Amino acid sequence: MREILTKIIIPEGEFEVSALKFDMSDKPYFAEFYSMWRKLCDESSKIGGTRQINTPEAMSEGILCMLTGAIKVLDKEPKLPSNVVSSFDCYSPVKKTRIQVKASANLTSPTSFGPRSQWDEIFLMDFVVDGKFNGDFRVYQLTSSLIDSVMINKTTNFIDYQKTGKRPRFSIYKKIILPNNIQPIFRDNLFE
Repeated sequence: MREILTKIIIPEGEFEVSALKFDMSDKPYFAEFYSMWRKLCDESSKIGGTRQINTPEAMSEGILCMLTGAIKVLDKEPKLPSNVVSSFDCYSPVKKTRIQVKASANLTSPTSFGPRSQWDEIFLMDFVVDGKFNGDFRVYQLTSSLIDSVMINKTTNFIDYQKTGKRPRFSIYKKIILPNNIQPIFRDNLFE
């Protein structure tokens, strides 16, 4: 991984930012990161932890950047001005798109979205493949229209729920992936 200065174009304008760029030579780094996360989960369980430690966003976002050529915009100079309301995890310099990355170590658990979350592309990364944590992962690309129409409760869909200022929460896997038979766009193992 290397830090770069680059320009990005988002709805609020064009900005020069500091960002991290990844490539496939970073895979051993992410394999080590994954191993540390799994060790932390195991240690937590030994002292009474009752659930998985959340998938580290730095890991999932970095891996997605490594696979797609996207970059991770950093919160350091030069950075996005405070009046920018775009919320995104990564940025595709080729497509000029804002990318949201969601990750899961338990596909049936709900994923939380911010009340002002915005993106041009959205992905789900699944780190528990066939019920095992062995370095396997899958990446699913989702469409905004499928997310927007998800019913958060009996009367309110995702978009209307966001408008209330609340954080929509639902299982992407149960409400979108399974019913729409969405297949992964990437399958890999960090140790291979």
